[in-house]
Amino acid sequence: MHENLKYTLRLDESIKEFRSFNAMNRNTIQSRAEIGDWQPIYSDIKYGTHYFLYGKFLGEKDGDDFIINKIQLYLQNYTGSVSIGFNGYVAMDIVDQMDENDPDNDPRYTYRKKYYLHIGLEGFKMESKTQNYPEDHTTPLNIRLKQGDILITNPFFTPAIPDISLIYDNKNRNESNFVDDLFMERMGEDVFITPEGEEALVNLYHLDLISEESLLTAGIDEQNEQTKTKLSKIEAYKAYKESKGITFACRPENAFFQIN
Repeated sequence: MHENLKYTLRLDESIKEFRSFNAMNRNTIQSRAEIGDWQPIYSDIKYGTHYFLYGKFLGEKDGDDFIINKIQLYLQNYTGSVSIGFNGYVAMDIVDQMDENDPDNDPRYTYRKKYYLHIGLEGFKMESKTQNYPEDHTTPLNIRLKQGDILITNPFFTPAIPDISLIYDNKNRNESNFVDDLFMERMGEDVFITPEGEEALVNLYHLDLISEESLLTAGIDEQNEQTKTKLSKIEAYKAYKESKGITFACRPENAFFQIN
């Protein structure tokens, strides 16, 4: 049942972009309205920290459709000891035609499309709580949405403070002062990259977020079957998401767009 549960994202021309956002500033009507415009798109717990992702989908109506020109993102850490932030990477891909058995396939929305919003995150990144997509502010996204189209938010993590975790130092990793449990595990004197962590690192390599040299120094052979052929970014996003398997609890990630 949970695959069919969704929340609503409001698309409205009145939502304005922020220039310099301060979540603590509630002193003016404008600042309160700016805070109120943020809509939740994802929530999870990583590194023991409960965090929420919020979005503003900025654009204009065109007939019955809505054209998104820019997405602004905000991350709020609620509880936990590790501050999570953006690593600077955001991308989208689209599924034009859904499989008949897809839980998002709804006969009421004949032309429904599914949009995946891939957001890069990292632990110990408190200085990066907001993110613009696209980042250059000049090239509009020009994404045309129809009533009932689906958004699936797909965050992924890059290794936190690798100079301390020594995740890319296969020779000295046992001396790590921080075992990044999204990728690594400690077993007595041994600190190692888990199979899931290795797969995640390979997918980050395919996304050009870590180098081939980092894979090598991490002890991952760049000539193995996973790295031999460079994946496209869409294939890498899909592989990264599927590598998570069932080891993580269900999270709110599915929404449908409502055009006002």
